[in-house]
Amino acid sequence: MEIMVKELFQCLACVCVPVLLVFVQKIGKKAVEQMQEKTNSETAKRHMDEIWTAIETAVKATNQTYVDNLKYDDAFDKAAQKEAKERAKEKFWKMISDGAKSYLLMAYTDFNVFVDQALEKAVADAKIEKQGTIMVSEGILADEVPDEAGK
Repeated sequence: MEIMVKELFQCLACVCVPVLLVFVQKIGKKAVEQMQEKTNSETAKRHMDEIWTAIETAVKATNQTYVDNLKYDDAFDKAAQKEAKERAKEKFWKMISDGAKSYLLMAYTDFNVFVDQALEKAVADAKIEKQGTIMVSEGILADEVPDEAGK
């Protein structure tokens, strides 16, 4: 009887161990995939934060060093707008890390369109922020800001 029980356990072990190993392998693979996905998404978020900060900084710097002077002299025409955009782009590319550049080039098939649109959004945001600051400083409350303020 003892021999039969021993042989039965050996047969069960021969059947269960491979099934258990496959199960453990699948669980391990799923855990690794989840860790990689989390790492990739954290890396993407970090790069996008860096990219957006660089966009905003480039726009603010260009406004301060180039655009504001031209607007003060009433010389901010279409050619100056184009030049301002190119200056902001150049500053942006100098500010971001190689990792963020690689991410941007990999994530967007036409990264120039992305950068152009991001710059335009940052300019619009800066205009709204500036308009809101002026209105608040003139005693107009933020909830009283007209819809046209950002245009």
